[in-house]
Amino acid sequence: MTALRSLSGSFAFLSLSLIVPLTPVRALAAPARAHPPVVAAKKAPGPSTFSADSAEKMTDLGALYQTGRGVPLDYNRAFEWYEKAAAAGGATAMLDLGALYEQGHGMPQDYEKAHEWYEKAADAGNAVAMSRLATLYENGRGVSVNRKKAAKWQKRSEQAVKTQGLVDIATAYCNGQGGTHDYKKGLHLYEMAAENGNIRAMFSTAEMYELGLGTPVNKEKALTWYKKAAEAGSPDGMFNAGRLYNDASGDDQDYTRALGLYEQAARAGNSDAMCRIGQLYAYGQGVPENKGQAQEWYKKAGDTCHPS
Repeated sequence: MTALRSLSGSFAFLSLSLIVPLTPVRALAAPARAHPPVVAAKKAPGPSTFSADSAEKMTDLGALYQTGRGVPLDYNRAFEWYEKAAAAGGATAMLDLGALYEQGHGMPQDYEKAHEWYEKAADAGNAVAMSRLATLYENGRGVSVNRKKAAKWQKRSEQAVKTQGLVDIATAYCNGQGGTHDYKKGLHLYEMAAENGNIRAMFSTAEMYELGLGTPVNKEKALTWYKKAAEAGSPDGMFNAGRLYNDASGDDQDYTRALGLYEQAARAGNSDAMCRIGQLYAYGQGVPENKGQAQEWYKKAGDTCHPS
C-alpha cells in the first residue's frame, strides 16, 4: 500500500496589508507553510516516490531564477518552473505567473493573461490572487472596470485569509505545538476550513478520518474528502481517492475508478499515481494485463517506484 501523500499545492497566508507593492513577487507568494498532522507512525508502508511537495519545490526553483538567488537571474527559466508547478496544482505558482504577466517581467506586460492566472490561483484558494483580481477589476486592467466584482473578490480574499487561519491553528493542535496533541480539535478546525473551500484542509480532514486521528477510522468520510480535494484540483487528492478505491475490499473495491483517478493525478505529475497505474496493468486489475504498459508507467514514475 502506498504511503499517504501530503497536499502538493501551497497557499499564501498573508496579511492583506502585504499585498502591495507587487515587487518582488515572492514577497507576496511565499506562504507560511502549513504542515500536515504528524502521523508518520501510522502511515502504511510502501514505496516513496515523487515528493508530495513537488509543486512547492518547483515553485521555489522558479523563485530562485526570478530573484537571482544563487543562480543567474532568468525570467524565462522562472516562467518554465512556475508553469510546471501550476500544472501540478500549485496555487502559488499560478499566482506567480499572474504577477509576471502583470509586471511584464521577461515578457510583454499582459493584464489579460495576469487575470487568467490570478483567477486560476483564486479558484485554488489563494487569498493573494483573489485580492489581485479585485485590484484588476477596480482599475480596469485586462478587464472592464467592475466595482461589484472587485468587492466580491476582496471579500473572498479576506474570508480565505480567515479560513487559512483555521488551518494554521488546526495544524498547531495536530502537531502538538504548546505541549500536547489535540487531534479532535484539529479535525474540527480542519473540517470547518474544508467546508469553506480550503483544499489543504480538505486533504487533512480526509487524512485524519482515514487514520483515525481525533475520530474513529471512517474510510467513507476519508474518501469523500479526498474526492472533494481532487475535484478542487489537488493531484494528491486524486491519488489518494484512487488509492482508497484500489485498496478497498469486497464490493467497495473499484479498479476502474481507481485507474481514472490515478490517470488524473498522473497528468498533473504525481508519480505515485504513475507507479500504481503500472501495477494495475501488471496484474490486469481494471484493465487487460499488459506487462509492457506496466513497465512504461514504472519508467515514468521514476527510480523510486518499487512495485510490489
